[in-house]
Amino acid sequence: MEKILDFLLRIISGILAISFLNPLLEGMGIPAVVGVNGISVLTCGFLGFPGLAALYAFGFYKLL
Repeated sequence: MEKILDFLLRIISGILAISFLNPLLEGMGIPAVVGVNGISVLTCGFLGFPGLAALYAFGFYKLL
């Protein structure tokens, strides 16, 4: 039960972080946005903050 709760908390915090970071980056003129979809939700749920960082790293990589 604890692992399920931890997974759900990572999902919720990941969605909130994406919702906060996307407008912040767009306001700074950086078009590296991450969409909230099944892949990004599961990535944040399984990996937590490193997964969120990886999603944005892929977004920045697309800019190159």
